[in-house]
Amino acid sequence: MQSTSEAQRSASKALSLSCTACRTRKVKCDHRRPVCSGCEKYGGECVWPERKKSIRRGEKKLYENIVTRLAQMERLVEELQEPKEPKEPKEPSAPKKKATVAKKGPQVLTPEESSSNTNPPQPALTASTISTQVSPASYPPSPASSSPRTAKPYYAGASEGTVGTAGSCSLFSAEGIAKIDTLVGDTRYSDAVRNLLQQVRSFAPKRSLDFSSSPRDYPFPPNDIVIFCVNEYMRTLNNGIRLLQESKVRAAVNAYMYGQPCDEPGWELALNVIIMHELRRRDWNSDNPEHKHYLNNALALIPNAILQTPNPMTIGSLLSLVYYFIFSAENHIAVSILALATQFILLAGYHNPDHPNKVLGHPADVLHRRRLFWQAYVLDHDLMLRIGKPPLISDDFLLELPEEFPADGYGVYYYPGDVTLSYFHQQVRLSQIQGHIYSKLYSQSGEIMSAATLESTIAHLDAELQDWWQTIPELIRPEPQMDLLDADYTKVMSLTVLNFMYFQLVVAIHSAAFRLPLLDEDDDGLRPSVALCVNAARAAIALLKHQQLQHPFTIYLLYQVAWSVDILFVNIIENKTSTTALQDLELIKMVINFFESYDPNYQTVASYHIIKVLTLQPDAGNNDDPLPANTRYGCHK
Repeated sequence: MQSTSEAQRSASKALSLSCTACRTRKVKCDHRRPVCSGCEKYGGECVWPERKKSIRRGEKKLYENIVTRLAQMERLVEELQEPKEPKEPKEPSAPKKKATVAKKGPQVLTPEESSSNTNPPQPALTASTISTQVSPASYPPSPASSSPRTAKPYYAGASEGTVGTAGSCSLFSAEGIAKIDTLVGDTRYSDAVRNLLQQVRSFAPKRSLDFSSSPRDYPFPPNDIVIFCVNEYMRTLNNGIRLLQESKVRAAVNAYMYGQPCDEPGWELALNVIIMHELRRRDWNSDNPEHKHYLNNALALIPNAILQTPNPMTIGSLLSLVYYFIFSAENHIAVSILALATQFILLAGYHNPDHPNKVLGHPADVLHRRRLFWQAYVLDHDLMLRIGKPPLISDDFLLELPEEFPADGYGVYYYPGDVTLSYFHQQVRLSQIQGHIYSKLYSQSGEIMSAATLESTIAHLDAELQDWWQTIPELIRPEPQMDLLDADYTKVMSLTVLNFMYFQLVVAIHSAAFRLPLLDEDDDGLRPSVALCVNAARAAIALLKHQQLQHPFTIYLLYQVAWSVDILFVNIIENKTSTTALQDLELIKMVINFFESYDPNYQTVASYHIIKVLTLQPDAGNNDDPLPANTRYGCHK
């Protein structure tokens, strides 16, 4: 026992550091406590430094390879913003794109490879730049910034007058408004926002079930119109987002047309939703309000749906209604209807792969129910990060991913060059990553997160997102004037949606780095994250240039990319004398032009009016002296 304790003492002595005074004099320290012999002899203060925490060999620092990532993102932004030109053949060593195995070019380099490349110039970044880059409304402080008692909730809610703008723009928090006023140098922004918020209720379309202007229970159109709407819905929307079982819908429609009773619950809600979607698509560029009659019919049937037991046709119809309100940029209504559909799904156990229906029901019916759960999960996690609210469906309910290559081929698309994409599988997988981002970076769990833990979490989430992106085929960029077939454009839309979500998640992950403490000797690590956020916003907006301009999907994408504008807005104010600031301003003006040129209802969209206000602000400082060089981002070319 005595020899063991002596060995422990000698080992402890061997691991101890010399005191600071002995290290300065470069003499051997005998490690005597509390004052060593050397300090006792010379009368010096004996201070014992703490040993630095060792880093395990397998751990990677957060920004070890991020400059290479930044260069890749900047090249992608260049490609998206420039007109499409014939490309030179790729090098023979580049592998073919496979959705499941191939890597996205350019390949991600290893740290050893990246160190041999020439990195872009990286001017210094001030703390004020970091604190204003991403708005507090979109990315609230983590529990690391304060104690659990004083920590702000993840989702603080919105005023009754502004809840309809949720997801449109994120610079309306009190902190965000104050910071923008500081950057601009006056109160023009806050004055404009104050006036805008007073009018925001008048922008949104008036939704009401008051049938004074239209008859209650608006009758279905003639049978030929009904058949046309059902055929088009099944060929387009339901083909890409399968919410309704075609055989059961057609059986219910046949029963209706022949005057026979239909015992399929939810069929009337489903038919109203189908007619609503197709009449809206048919009259996209006109002010024909006919589809709104069937929207009112569908909404009026929701109380009846609540009184029924959950069933696939009712749930699929509700999810289709959710898409309608997302397409019209009314996320607050979409969330409310999604909440009802989600409760039905969980009550009926559609999330459970071992549900009793698996044995008792037909395999196709069981699979359809499982897909309804996955569709709701995707919608919920998309709205979660877009609005900034907690999820309705926690990741605990996601017990498995959809089959990558199902027997019926649903959600599997084939591209030239022997490239395959399992879109639905990848969409759910990406939604799972969204859930990880929320739970690890933005969930108000009350747990104090240190800077080192936050840095490690960002690194792991970034690696997870990058691994996912490497499995996605390269973006197809057809000319906007090309008249693609629906099947071909579905492939384009699928890749566009996945790439847009990737850009948004880059921002969601790396904006959390702005909460790390900024040290003068360690600020190099944050500049690439700031640059990645700005370039991801640029890339998301640039996706608009490669869509069919008259297709409704372009408007849907427009509503989604509009919330990337605030990042560019702050970047412009911070760098108002730079060339890239002018380019970013042109991108924002392009968004406004898309609204005015291709959305017949742009005057009712809150995000359009918000962006119009934003574009007036960068000019506020054009006559000011240039900002110091150390306030610029490291993302400019």
